[in-house]
Amino acid sequence: MPRKNRWEYLGDFKKNEEGKYEYQGSVYVFAGGDEERKSAYTFLWALAVLTALFSILSGCISGAGITNTFYVIIPYLLEICALFALLWNHIKLLINRNEIKAYIYKSAHPKIPPSAMFTSFFAIAGFLLSLVFSISTGFKDGVLKAVLYLILKLLSAGGALIYRQKFLKLEWIEI
Repeated sequence: MPRKNRWEYLGDFKKNEEGKYEYQGSVYVFAGGDEERKSAYTFLWALAVLTALFSILSGCISGAGITNTFYVIIPYLLEICALFALLWNHIKLLINRNEIKAYIYKSAHPKIPPSAMFTSFFAIAGFLLSLVFSISTGFKDGVLKAVLYLILKLLSAGGALIYRQKFLKLEWIEI
C-alpha cells in the first residue's frame, strides 16, 4: 500500500520563538500509570533481549545442520531478519519515552506484532528442519549440539510469541 505523502509529518514541526523547529503534532502516551508503563516496558525490553540472545546463540552452534545445510540455514536467516525488524521497531517505539510522536507510533506500532510472529514462525521452521536433519543423519554433528540448538530455537520462538502477546495487551492514548 503506497503512502499518500511520506513526508507529511514534517508539517507538524513548527518554528518556536528561538527559531528552532519543535514538534507540535499529536503524541501517544501509555494508557496506564507510570509504574505500569515502566513494568510493561521493562518486561518487553528483557524479553526482546532474551529472544535476540537465544536466536543469535543458536546460530553460533555448529551442529544440527546449521553449518552446511541450506534448508536449515534459510529459516535461520529469515528468523534473524524478522528479529531485526522486531528489534528496530521496538527500539523506535519504546526507547525511554513517556510520549511517542504520532508519526513514530504509526510507523512502528503496526509492524511489531507481525515481526514477532514471523520471528517465531521461522524459529519453529528452523527447529523442525533441524530435527529432520539430525534424525536423518543420525545426529552426525553430535547429540548435545543438536539438542542445544533445538532448545534455543524453542526458546526463541516462545520468547517472540510471549512478546507479541504482551505487546498486543498494551494500550496507548492519542493526545
